[in-house]
Amino acid sequence: MRLARVALGLVSWLVLGFLALPVLVVVPLSLSSVRYYIFPPPGWSTRWYTNFFASQEWHAALAVSLGVGAMSTAAALVLGTLAALGLAQASFRGKSLVYAAILSPLMVPTIIIAIALYFSLAPLGLVGSPIAIALGHVALGTPYVAIVVAAALERFDPMLERAALSLGAHPLTAFRRVTLPIIRPALLAASFLAFLASFDELMIALFLSGPEMRTLPVQMWRGIRLESDPTIAAVSTLLIGASALVFLVVSLTQLRMARTSPTMRT
Repeated sequence: MRLARVALGLVSWLVLGFLALPVLVVVPLSLSSVRYYIFPPPGWSTRWYTNFFASQEWHAALAVSLGVGAMSTAAALVLGTLAALGLAQASFRGKSLVYAAILSPLMVPTIIIAIALYFSLAPLGLVGSPIAIALGHVALGTPYVAIVVAAALERFDPMLERAALSLGAHPLTAFRRVTLPIIRPALLAASFLAFLASFDELMIALFLSGPEMRTLPVQMWRGIRLESDPTIAAVSTLLIGASALVFLVVSLTQLRMARTSPTMRT
């Protein structure tokens, strides 16, 4: 039995290494001393990181991605939380179908969502604006929020909120004073996931961005098409680090949420 566990652990680490190795190859490429991609690099330099931090074009793309991510995360957090609360507190026929509809953006190919949004928003003149991209990213971020918050509400004891209501608290006050502090770690984790889904998304941004307004993934995609610039590898390395940091924060948040067992349903 112990040998089987060791073998299973070894196979698991080998699979993880196989999946992570192509991603980690980007890191040495970002430190290459030459302007073309070659592995291993013939020399080492940080010039491509300097190029990224000194480029107004990259700065503009980063600012658009951060702004779109903030707008879409805020909207997805509200919509996803309301959806999770409604599904957790209500009981009706077809509840599973409603839940599946909320999660459908995760199952439908992104290019279909992008095409539908383009033909819907183009007559309104919104294509080429950050609002159009944010609307598309809301559709992608809301399911993540709904999943995480619904999981937290599964362990939430509704008697706590009912006790507050029985003592004369307004429903909004009961939610703010009782429910919200308990599910706050889940909301934090959900907001990180929704922001990351927006920040890394390419297809919707590619369809809805304009020639003068690009998100960071679109800027990277156009750079790969038009030229061989290791600055893209430097940006990719920074994104890998940011994603790893978000994953660490989400993991710690979920661990904290798991430790709040005294306030959860028993």
